[in-house]
Amino acid sequence: MRGSQSTVQRAKDELVAGTDPGWFGHPDLVDSWRRCVSQLGHPGELRSIPTVPESWLDDAPLELLREPLEVLTGSLEGSGAALLLTDSRGLVLERWFEDSAAGVHLDSVGSRRGADLRESTVGTNAVSLAVTTERSVQVSGSEHFSQFFDHSACVADPIPDPVSGETLAVITLTAPVNPRITFMRRWLATMRVHVSGHLAPRLSRPSSLRVEDSEEWALRQALSETQGDIARTCELLGLSRATVYRRTRRYRISAIGEVPYWGVSI
Repeated sequence: MRGSQSTVQRAKDELVAGTDPGWFGHPDLVDSWRRCVSQLGHPGELRSIPTVPESWLDDAPLELLREPLEVLTGSLEGSGAALLLTDSRGLVLERWFEDSAAGVHLDSVGSRRGADLRESTVGTNAVSLAVTTERSVQVSGSEHFSQFFDHSACVADPIPDPVSGETLAVITLTAPVNPRITFMRRWLATMRVHVSGHLAPRLSRPSSLRVEDSEEWALRQALSETQGDIARTCELLGLSRATVYRRTRRYRISAIGEVPYWGVSI
């Protein structure tokens, strides 16, 4: 938290009134508020969260990350927190929660599939700030520009494409304002490790299909391309049948042609 709620509110009130709160610091937050003043006007204007048409949503990040996020959601039981996945623009692709109270909180802040959490639409929030700064952030209570979110606390982390480095998606933990936001940040950091471990081998590509570049990737790619045909896989990789079977065991490929979960055990 960037000071007490009253301190944050004072700084935001000064900025909305046209005074630069240079004493407050936290330039990323102040810059976001400043953009919101020009785009949205007053913090009390927002009444509900708009949603975009289904055709606007690109589910590629959801398809890549659904598996680890669904598993990780189980660790949220009893926390009162919910998990959101947005695309790199800030459009909600999916939400997960274990506790009914977390679902109620999500509904109260309009966070459902298709919800538009872009800064230009709803003001400063953890998702939009993570997109803008390209780093892990937290936004709690009156740190949000819009009063609509004053009862919400969120931590968000941009997930970069391991090849291009550009933001692929944003994962967010959200809950009612409470003193556990530091705990939520640690929780999100753990999630990031698992998600990164899951994502990197799915998007990373060696320069050519050679075992010396990446034995495991090459073997999985070859098995996928040949649909598990051992003779064709051996021919493609230039390996003996015994070597192919040995490497399927080494890399825990449980069935020929199958490409199971990659990454850290969770």
